[in-house]
This record gives sequence, structure tokens and C-alpha cells, in this order.
Amino acid sequence: MKASGRKLATLAVLISLVTPFSYASELVIAQPASATAMDPGFLKEAATLVDNIFDTLVLRDKNMQLQPGLATSWKALDDTTWQFDLRPGVTFTNGEPVNAAAVKFSIDRILDPGQPRANHFLHPHHLSRLKSPATIRFASTPTARTHFCLRA
Repeated sequence: MKASGRKLATLAVLISLVTPFSYASELVIAQPASATAMDPGFLKEAATLVDNIFDTLVLRDKNMQLQPGLATSWKALDDTTWQFDLRPGVTFTNGEPVNAAAVKFSIDRILDPGQPRANHFLHPHHLSRLKSPATIRFASTPTARTHFCLRA
């Protein structure tokens, strides 16, 4: 009987060790507002809602300093042109790569005159160009809102 009791205790300990390492089947996020859309270009709710669902090219740390997000580096080429080098190996949930073409598509879609708030985020003279699959350039008249829209 002692042997079976030890086996049972050992089994209970092993099960308790395995459980913390199992993956959750559901992710719960507390937000100050409910999402009215799932499109990051036109979502009006608090930035925390967007930040928990979508990645951005750059992030701000607790000291409001820019940090890498989807972009590993960025630089101003001149007064109106920025270049972003993208993090390799990033994919969307469907497995497609997050590359310069995907970023360009997202920005260009937001600027589409057929969209109800096309000029809400960026200046209408904004241009995005692909330099390589992992590099994109943005050129526009700078505005204070430009960095908020740089979402892939």
C-alpha cells in the first residue's frame, strides 16, 4: 500500500508540474473600451486597444522614447522622407509575411480617397515606396499624427 501511495503522490506532483506549462486556449485582455471595428486604420477607440491587437513599426517606451517594433531600424533620409527596415521572420496570423509590401498596402489603403476618413491620419501628399522586401520609405509633409498611422 505504501508503494501505491508513493506512486499516486509522485503522479500528483508530476501533473502539477506539467499544468503550468500548458498553453491557454483563450486570451483575455482588459480594455477601457470595446472595439467597434477590427481595422487598425479606422479604429477610434483607445490606443491601448489597438496596441494589444496590432503591432506597429515603432513603439514608445515608458519614457516616451521610440523603440523598435516591426521595424528594427529607421532613419530620416531628408526632411520629408523616412526609411524603415523591417524585422525578418514576422508573419500575420494566417502565415503570410509581414514585409514592405504589406506595410505599403496598409498605409495606401488608409489614404484611399474612397475611404471615409482617408485624410484623417496622414497628409494627402503622403507616398510610400518599396526599396526592398524588407525596407519601405515614406515621404510626406510631416505632421504630428504621422507616426500613429505607421501600423502594418
